[in-house]
Amino acid sequence: MGREEIPLDAELVRGLLSRQFPKWAQLPLEFVARGTVNAMFRLGDNMLVRLPFIAGGGEGIDLEAAWLPRLAGRLNAPIPELLGVGEPDEAYPSSWLVVSWLPGDPAVPGSTQNPDALARDLAGFLLSLRDVDTTDAQPGYRTGPLVELDASVRECAEQVHDLVDVA
Repeated sequence: MGREEIPLDAELVRGLLSRQFPKWAQLPLEFVARGTVNAMFRLGDNMLVRLPFIAGGGEGIDLEAAWLPRLAGRLNAPIPELLGVGEPDEAYPSSWLVVSWLPGDPAVPGSTQNPDALARDLAGFLLSLRDVDTTDAQPGYRTGPLVELDASVRECAEQVHDLVDVA
């Protein structure tokens, strides 16, 4: 089943900024990435604009807006700081975010000198994330019981047992 895409470009983002965050509207703006649901534009030297390009993608933006402040300072790795939440308007149908820019490079296969250290850092991050009280949290749209993924994760781990210490 196809997903309805919202056309996004720098002109649309600039218009949203002009209407909702005019203090940032004249800063340099550059497209940097397209994920599975969101497009990201670098704004100035230290901000990022994150907008869903999939109709209905605002749910994830709303969750991110609610959780970034709750997670701030509680994790063992830097996370973006929420700087602004954009509202849907006549030109764009979804919520969107302005967050702080985190410098670095994406972790892609072959891009790290020490994959074991990266794996340890990721495990530490996940452990710190598990320490956050989520008692009153609404479920995310990409969530579900982890037990449902157990068999496929074990199968994938077995396929890479000669590359990493699966145990």
